[in-house]
Amino acid sequence: MVQFFGVRPFHPDPEDLMNDLIDIKSSKHYKQLRYLSSKHLSKILNLRFILKPFSFVFLLDSNESYFIVWETLDTSEATYIWKVNPKKTNELKQKLNEIDDIIGVIKEGGKRAYLKENPEDLTRINHDYTNKSAGIKNWIKELESIL
Repeated sequence: MVQFFGVRPFHPDPEDLMNDLIDIKSSKHYKQLRYLSSKHLSKILNLRFILKPFSFVFLLDSNESYFIVWETLDTSEATYIWKVNPKKTNELKQKLNEIDDIIGVIKEGGKRAYLKENPEDLTRINHDYTNKSAGIKNWIKELESIL
């Protein structure tokens, strides 16, 4: 652990910071973020944060593919999921660079312009806010079917 002048930092690693942030149970996507953080491949990819909207980029996998997942903390955005296939490091690096650009485009020009392009490797999961219990169960079921 890194120490500065004998003082421990507040958050020694990104996962600790993320856990503190998603412990804000009043956030819209608390349960989704908890679920994604439990599946995140932190040994392959450091957790990524985006400040506006405050959100996280996770790396998940299946037998044949990686999946890059973008989830916001407290906005009404859908969960964005990009498939990386084949499951190779160089493909992952390339896709991460593309997604950084895509998120920038979405932040500046809005999601409609990006979605109008109908990207093949993108899947979205919309959130159901009408019933929190059923909403998270359906969200997990849909995510698992994608993975």
